[in-house]
Amino acid sequence: MESTADGSVQSAEESSEETSLLALLRSNPALTARQAAERLGLSQRAVEKQLAALKAGGHLSRIGLNKGGHWQVVE
Repeated sequence: MESTADGSVQSAEESSEETSLLALLRSNPALTARQAAERLGLSQRAVEKQLAALKAGGHLSRIGLNKGGHWQVVE
């Protein structure tokens, strides 16, 4: 378990999955949650939750519309 910036506790597995998701979105920013889930071997809902957490934490932002936009990983 590791502590996050907001004080919540996160398992190493979760942070590893988020790191994998960020790397995937860096290489292909136009991916949808469904496509990312298929590539990572996760459920679409799990990826959607990770995307929401990454956006809330300031690590990820969505540029443009849901269907025509892309992801921007914030360094």
